[in-house]
Amino acid sequence: MLTAINSVHSVSVATSNNKLSIRTVYSLLGVLSTPINTIMAHISIIGDSWGYPKLGANIKSHLYTASDHTEHQLRDVYGHAVTNHSYGAIGNIESVVRLREDMPKQCDVVIWFGTEAFRDYGLLNGKRVSIASATSQLMGKAYVEFERVRARLDADCILIGGQAPVYPVHTEIVNRCIYTVSDWRSEILGSKLSSHLICHPYIFEDDQITDDSRVRLKHARTVTRLQDQMRSSEHFPDHCHPGGACHRSLAKRLDKIIQQQGYK
Repeated sequence: MLTAINSVHSVSVATSNNKLSIRTVYSLLGVLSTPINTIMAHISIIGDSWGYPKLGANIKSHLYTASDHTEHQLRDVYGHAVTNHSYGAIGNIESVVRLREDMPKQCDVVIWFGTEAFRDYGLLNGKRVSIASATSQLMGKAYVEFERVRARLDADCILIGGQAPVYPVHTEIVNRCIYTVSDWRSEILGSKLSSHLICHPYIFEDDQITDDSRVRLKHARTVTRLQDQMRSSEHFPDHCHPGGACHRSLAKRLDKIIQQQGYK
């Protein structure tokens, strides 16, 4: 017997001895478009703060709460088994290392919220390089390391361009990619702009970079415009991370893709 229902985001439900899952309650109320007991996948999430539910800013709850995040939506609403290895402000290589050092016993699909190549800038060891070449090299390294771990897991993967877009070289390196969101930020903003330098403005004055002032200025202007667009968008409540509506929409989209795979 249902004893109490508070809201879509906060549900307190009990039977005589057991609590019903949020997914079960949503299904009973007709909130879910998919029935109870459809495909349940074992999912591992990796990435930076875009993959991490807790944000540091004081955000109004109607714009975002941790329960809105893709992780919790996939687990609590859509019924998947989810582990999350993401953490704020880490690079792509560290994201992969965190998964490699804590390999799940079972994993059907890895969801990777990719971040900026220049978070791994130190791996170039002072080598003089252009911004474009550095981005290509660093993303190539990240994808090679990821593919090694993915192969060991024998898992599919979903690549999401979060803090920075998915780099095209992934198609030559990463196997069994069942879905790609190339640039989630730009998709949300309705923008054609993208960058791997939003968190790294020091690059524009770094002697290691070989680009001339014209190229550097072009990148700087792109970063500034993206920052302005996020500040002006209600979908980025802390001006740098997607809000609740975006995560709920993404989780719904990912669940449909996962359901199509027929994991057992």
